[in-house]
Amino acid sequence: MITNTLRGVEFWTHLGVPSIAKKRKPIDVPFLSYSNYKPCMEANAFMHHLAVQKNLKATTIRTYADKLVHLIRFIDSQPMLSRFSQLTDSSFTLFIQNLTLEVKPNGEPKRSSTEVAKIGEICVKFLHFVQTFQDLTHFIGHDETSAIFVIEKRRSIFIEGRKDKKEVTTFTHPSFPRKGAIKSRHPVSQEDALKIWKYINSQKKDVSYIKDTKLKRLAKREKYDKRKRDKAIYVSMEMLGARVEELHTLRYSDYIDARRTGTLRVKTSKKRNEEDNVRYLPVDHTFLEQIISYIDVRNRVMKKFMVKHDYLFISLNNGQPFSAKSWTKYIKQWADELAITGRVSPHLWRHARFTNWMIDRILVSKEINSKDDFRKNVLHTMQFKKELQQFSGHTLISSLDIYLDLAWEQLHGYAKVYSAASLKTTVESVERRIEDIESQMERNELTVEQAMQSVKYLLSAFKKDVENAIANGSKED
Repeated sequence: MITNTLRGVEFWTHLGVPSIAKKRKPIDVPFLSYSNYKPCMEANAFMHHLAVQKNLKATTIRTYADKLVHLIRFIDSQPMLSRFSQLTDSSFTLFIQNLTLEVKPNGEPKRSSTEVAKIGEICVKFLHFVQTFQDLTHFIGHDETSAIFVIEKRRSIFIEGRKDKKEVTTFTHPSFPRKGAIKSRHPVSQEDALKIWKYINSQKKDVSYIKDTKLKRLAKREKYDKRKRDKAIYVSMEMLGARVEELHTLRYSDYIDARRTGTLRVKTSKKRNEEDNVRYLPVDHTFLEQIISYIDVRNRVMKKFMVKHDYLFISLNNGQPFSAKSWTKYIKQWADELAITGRVSPHLWRHARFTNWMIDRILVSKEINSKDDFRKNVLHTMQFKKELQQFSGHTLISSLDIYLDLAWEQLHGYAKVYSAASLKTTVESVERRIEDIESQMERNELTVEQAMQSVKYLLSAFKKDVENAIANGSKED
């Protein structure tokens, strides 16, 4: 079974009075096939339905497709089944049981009960679509005459920002396993993060086998460029707390503006409203100075391959934009090289950034002795909500609860309140930058004069950040 992606698909709409055909914004849409490469008509029609009728984002549609492939694979593997309309209650139950019983090579379950239930829920939605699409009767429903019997559940949910509750209807199946507790992702550990940073900073390439002096110098330059680019990638991931899709879309022009304004424009990936999909993150001078050492590499590589675009991060192989998938792939590759056993993904650095940000807010808050105190006095203030939404891109204030819990776990036993807690991340960044300069000198990549100049720039940037922290502290007092 093959899953491809159709890039930049343009849909048309003809709604309105008078009816005028208009192009919609292009979107990436999954294209699903059977194992014999024959397109799965119903599944692809469902993808179209999600994009046009439901107006879902590309990432959400991809999530639907990733879960739907399991049902397509099941139809493919059953000798007595050739189409979805042949499914019955017993065969659908067998499908769910197979998902539950499938194991990894080490014998552990391949999916949790929650994952199996979520796959089942998506497949039930799809089968309801199949019933309508093929004009079937008694195929799937909550009456006993249906070939597939599902249970209809209606409930009211509270949506933050609305006074009334929203009525929603969901369908479940008796074969679905009971969902377990939702697992919260803990931030990347400081130990693992430091290992990866040191690995990036010490990346070396064996050029001893290269005899030609010019080729040897070129190989060293390529490794130098990669180290500069990778460090810029890491620093952005660590200090911005943005999603991978948002980091991928950072613009060079916005970085230039940030050097003047102190705020970096970031496109928020999980917003339906195009007018509200941008936020501005405060960035310190230390962060900006660390990125500038990569800019020379970017400009030189793009000139070499004669490409022009405004993306900040690029592939060193062709000068094209560095993809979000490559970002995730790099982090996993670094973790594998270091034999890190814990979970490591770019999103965990986002969790770490917000947890540290929450710790900063707790430490500078006066007379806050418990999570309930903090939630009452800070989380429910309009000013904090605006700051949160601007910084994280979250729509709901309740999304911050996990970070509040993690922050209090780390702060357990702390008694001292730090007046300049917001400088903690910056200080750590400066320490790493100094280690970086030392490593470059050891590799003869920097002369003494160049190293001194870098230290001066670093101290100047750090001084500005300290002055800003003092000024902000005075305003709060």
